[in-house]
Amino acid sequence: NFRQAAGIANVFRSASTDVLGETDVSQLEGADKFVAQKPGLILDLRSKNEINEQLAQKWTAEQGIQMTESDSYSATEKRRTAVQITVLSMDFVDKQWFDSTELQKAAELQPEELEGLRIEKLNERGLFGLNQLILESGRVGLCKALMIITRRFEANADDVILIECLLGKDRTGMLVMLLQSLTEFSDDIIVNDYNASDNTSSYFGSEAAATALGERNYGKLDRKLFSGATKEAMVSTLDYLRQKYGSISPGYLDHIGFNHMWRRRLRCCLKVSHSSANDRIYW
Repeated sequence: NFRQAAGIANVFRSASTDVLGETDVSQLEGADKFVAQKPGLILDLRSKNEINEQLAQKWTAEQGIQMTESDSYSATEKRRTAVQITVLSMDFVDKQWFDSTELQKAAELQPEELEGLRIEKLNERGLFGLNQLILESGRVGLCKALMIITRRFEANADDVILIECLLGKDRTGMLVMLLQSLTEFSDDIIVNDYNASDNTSSYFGSEAAATALGERNYGKLDRKLFSGATKEAMVSTLDYLRQKYGSISPGYLDHIGFNHMWRRRLRCCLKVSHSSANDRIYW
């Protein structure tokens, strides 16, 4: 799930890069070679328990990439850097999606039982709910990510930046959507770029594949539901942000702390082409 962010020539998006640690770097080619050798900054939006530290450290060390967390990142850093930023917290589910009965029940649950209840609420709300969860629980992290992108490009104008998460579509998709919104891309461009990550039909296209999954257990994520990146989910996400914040840019971005001065700085750094936004670069 690797490609250029639609219309932004110096920003790329990808699923987990840990797989690069399984291959001899001298044998890499295509997208793998590009990811290993080109980006000056990698923004890793995965949570710590989603990262295979052994594989991640292996390939980044071989490529001279420094791994760090967002609070430790230096704006003047010149060397290649991978920055881990958390943009998803399930605590939001308790505060916003639980009713009074569920809140009372949650207070009596063991941690693993509470996590199961949270997952069930997320399953009920689907992809749009996941996007909402990222945008609301990840405000601080998303703002940090936008600021780091800005500072990196200001210090290294010719850099390429890679944004990654586990599947390269949800957390990555929300951050790319914010970049495209502040540079005034149309909804069609944003929706189609998100939808390009939709694997539902290929992954579950046969009856045999669906049957093989069996019945989903309570408290487990619905893999069939969350494998996708449907147009409807992004349309609902854009509508939600506009209804709640008045707009995405400036509305939502102002709310999370990425104000007009930051937006102006970032716009000056992004290599944007509205005319080529539909011409995605794949490997």
